[in-house]
Amino acid sequence: MNAPVIICVDDESIVLKSLVRELATTLDDTYEIEVAETGAEALDLLQEFLAEQRSIPVVIADYIMPNMKGTDLLEQVHTLSPSRAPFCFPDTPRWKALRTP
Repeated sequence: MNAPVIICVDDESIVLKSLVRELATTLDDTYEIEVAETGAEALDLLQEFLAEQRSIPVVIADYIMPNMKGTDLLEQVHTLSPSRAPFCFPDTPRWKALRTP
């Protein structure tokens, strides 16, 4: 049986590498961790895994990405697979800039 898949999405490769390292350390081999650098790539991965009837308990996405915001991606994820748990995380310096009046 294949391990459940966590899909991580961020346009910055260093953030993806760090996230994957932390998840892999915390979760051991319990989950397969897949990465995408764009929303479109993440949707392709999601559709591929759904077609294979793989379990995808969570999709983690950055909020600010080119061409598709994380929230837009996660809305599409929910449309394709409503049982997924989406999570969108802000890039801290940019998040602070967004919150500054």
